[in-house]
Amino acid sequence: MRLHSQSFRAPVSYSTSFNPSMERVREWRDTLFFNRFPGFCDGFKEAPAICRKEVQDYINEVEKLARTLYKMIFQSLGLENKYINTDVPDIPRTLMGINYYPPCPNPSLTLGLGSHSDVSCLTVLHPDSEVLGLEINHKGTWVPVLPVDASAFVINLADQVEILTNGKYRSIEHRVLTNGEKARMSIACFFGPLEETVVAPLPVLIDGNNPPKYRATLFKDYNRNFASSRLQPNRGTLDFARI
Repeated sequence: MRLHSQSFRAPVSYSTSFNPSMERVREWRDTLFFNRFPGFCDGFKEAPAICRKEVQDYINEVEKLARTLYKMIFQSLGLENKYINTDVPDIPRTLMGINYYPPCPNPSLTLGLGSHSDVSCLTVLHPDSEVLGLEINHKGTWVPVLPVDASAFVINLADQVEILTNGKYRSIEHRVLTNGEKARMSIACFFGPLEETVVAPLPVLIDGNNPPKYRATLFKDYNRNFASSRLQPNRGTLDFARI
């Protein structure tokens, strides 16, 4: 409990739900967060001794994967590496959450994680390979994400990629159900830009036939808007930047 905090800026924190002060119903989830905030903190270096080496080794390898995937997103749109390296915002901001979803006595009353889209650029998720719960919203229908094998990752595109690509790639709305029988765990790693980064549709993807769909926003302001409320369904956090 010495690590208990609802602040997204704490280097290491243990929290329940998302934003209890704003929620009508608490989410059925506990999370241990590690926050790498360049120039401010590195929670992976401050992790409890019992798991410090493990979380450091894990995030170092997952970050390599995230950077590779992030670059490939823009390569798939025909952008040259020189442009990607100079004009696409970097993703040094890292937040890792180890989630524990205990059995819920009445799963009809709450969710493990409310419906929302992630606000950063990219999420690398290691889901529970045995206990189902993660769902994505596909054309208005909630579809369960079935485990492939114990070593498989789920990659969520997040809001800043949708803004940068002017909607060519879309962030994904997702949620986590509760169940009354088995505990569930997952590890989510979120990668995003520095707070002072201005995020806007890349000019190379804008023309007369593709006008900008989003205004330029400071990531700090976008993130603050996200953290100040409940999780927003229907990818509602994007309204902050939509034109």
